[in-house]
Amino acid sequence: MLGKPVEQGDLWTRDRIDRYLRQAAALPLTDYLPEPVGDSDGFELRPEWRECVRGRIHGSCRDDDADYAVLGLRSPPSGPPTATSPTGRNRR
Repeated sequence: MLGKPVEQGDLWTRDRIDRYLRQAAALPLTDYLPEPVGDSDGFELRPEWRECVRGRIHGSCRDDDADYAVLGLRSPPSGPPTATSPTGRNRR
């Protein structure tokens, strides 16, 4: 979740992140990203930024990468694939 607020790679380049952190007086970065300094600072964070910036994290905001990991943990284990005939009997 550390980089979630700036997860748009085409918009949030290394230079833009550096400018954001300098404006917020957050360099060197030793914690989660800070809240934006002001409303008109020109930096547009992801819509869910309020749930994943320093001082506002109370768990995890929804994230597709985390969803896939949880889905993998919840999926039942599977054995080798088997084909089933139209009658419902397994072929071997």
